[in-house]
Amino acid sequence: MLNSVEVGIFIKDENIRGVYIPLQPQQFLFPFLRVSPSSSDMLLDKGIKYVVQSFVKLHPEDKLKTKILHSGLKMVKEIEECFFGDNINLKTDRKDFFILQLTGKVLKMYYFKNRNPRNKTKFVIAFLQGIANM
Repeated sequence: MLNSVEVGIFIKDENIRGVYIPLQPQQFLFPFLRVSPSSSDMLLDKGIKYVVQSFVKLHPEDKLKTKILHSGLKMVKEIEECFFGDNINLKTDRKDFFILQLTGKVLKMYYFKNRNPRNKTKFVIAFLQGIANM
């Protein structure tokens, strides 16, 4: 399971509210993460407190950026400041799964391409316990 995950560590940008920038920008999938409170009643009813997004220019000649990450974040109640979500992979048109852990101003993302576990909360707990026991 560990060899199929990409890990990104992001630091809170103090100048832009809700934005996190990667420590090693050239080595991760997303140039930044924007985390904002969910404003949709439908999402809030489903337990989705936050939304995460990222944008990038797919081609240098593009005038507008393309949204490459857009997902509601569901809280893992058993783990403080831990969330999960899924994202449609633009290349494969399949869902990818990810975990976000927030510790102070540091946000860690575990990104699983082409993986969408059936019991997401159970998967998150087992994965993070496996990392802690290494």
